[in-house]
Amino acid sequence: MKMSELTDFLVSLNALGVMFSDEISKPRQRLYWEALKDIITLEEWNYATLAAIRRETFHKVPLPARLMEYVDEYRAHQERRRWEEQRLVAQAERLALESSPEWHAEQAKKQAEREEHQQEYQAWLLEQPKTVLIALGKLNPPHPERWAALEGDTLDYQQSNDPDEARTRLRNQLRQLMAND
Repeated sequence: MKMSELTDFLVSLNALGVMFSDEISKPRQRLYWEALKDIITLEEWNYATLAAIRRETFHKVPLPARLMEYVDEYRAHQERRRWEEQRLVAQAERLALESSPEWHAEQAKKQAEREEHQQEYQAWLLEQPKTVLIALGKLNPPHPERWAALEGDTLDYQQSNDPDEARTRLRNQLRQLMAND
């Protein structure tokens, strides 16, 4: 606080004294001023004095450390308020931006560029030899000697409540697959 704010500071401090029936002597007033003048603003001081009047129950003016707790509370509230204002401003800017035709045109242009890059990549893939495609994992053809000739009826799923019948059917399908290797 500035020296010009000393009068307002003392008025609030004396109001605390009246409220708590605690006379504040001149040396005590000076100690409060010296303890708090460099670390708080007059606005924070006014908040702290009002908070003390509303919440304190002991008939004694709170010490500077207790008043600083109210100042910290005020600062946290102000910080939350600033953060919320910044969030609302950013949200309003984003909404204004998204409603502009220029933004939609830019987004459409970016989407077209992404699609063009994807098409170029697909074209490049088609031009590559199979070994490159296999290395990229884009093409992994099965080896013809490992193909098994299966008939449709051998792979049909048939639900069975009899576990022995299901096991027998699965063993037959496995034998057929192994015989074709």
